[in-house]
Amino acid sequence: MPKLANFLSLDFGAILGPFCFTLAFNLLFPSIVVSLVYEKEMKIRIMMRMMGLGTVAYWTINYLFWFIIYLIFTTIFVVLGSVVYLPSGYKLGMFTRQAYGVHVVFFFLFINNTIAFAMLWASVIRLAKVAQISATLWVLCMTGIAWTAWDSGNVFNTD
Repeated sequence: MPKLANFLSLDFGAILGPFCFTLAFNLLFPSIVVSLVYEKEMKIRIMMRMMGLGTVAYWTINYLFWFIIYLIFTTIFVVLGSVVYLPSGYKLGMFTRQAYGVHVVFFFLFINNTIAFAMLWASVIRLAKVAQISATLWVLCMTGIAWTAWDSGNVFNTD
C-alpha cells in the first residue's frame, strides 16, 4: 500500500530567533562594563574628580550616554525588524504581532535594567580584561538559558 508523503517543515526563524534576538539585545552589556572598568583601571575617574567633576555628575553622564546609545540601537533594530520582509513573505512576528507601546515600555525597562546591572558589575571587577571575559561569558550563558527556556512558536512565527 502506498504511503503518504511527509514534508519536513523547519522554521529557522522560530528556532534561532530567540537566540539571535537575545544575543543582539545584550551585545552592549560587555561594552558598558569594559568602558567603566577601564576608566577605573586607568584612574581616569580620579583625574576627572581632580578637575572638578562630581561623582553624581560622572554617573549621570555615563548613564545617559549609554541610555542614548542603547536607545538608538534598539530603535534601529525594531524599525528594521518591523519593515523587513523576506521574498517568501515571511515577516518577524516579534515586531508585528504586538503593539508598539508594548515595545516602548519593555525596551525602556530593559535598557535601564541592563545599564544599572552593568554599573553594578563594573563596581565589582578591577581589570578590563577580566571584565571583558566575564561580561561576554555572562551574555552567552544568559542567551543560552533564555533560548532553552523560551517557548518557541509564540512570538517568532509569521502572522
